[in-house]
Amino acid sequence: MGNRVASDKVISFKLSEDVLDQIDFFVEEGYSRNRSEFVREAIMYKLRKLGYKI
Repeated sequence: MGNRVASDKVISFKLSEDVLDQIDFFVEEGYSRNRSEFVREAIMYKLRKLGYKI
């Protein structure tokens, strides 16, 4: 899932320092390769929970 393809778009948004600290913790623990992958996986998880077919 972490590979970018030509159709991928870049977005930017703000997160609190506390949220970033939590993301960094899970990245350091090996749950994701980096912040971007963690956020992508979280978005995909939420979309699947809402019933979107991805």
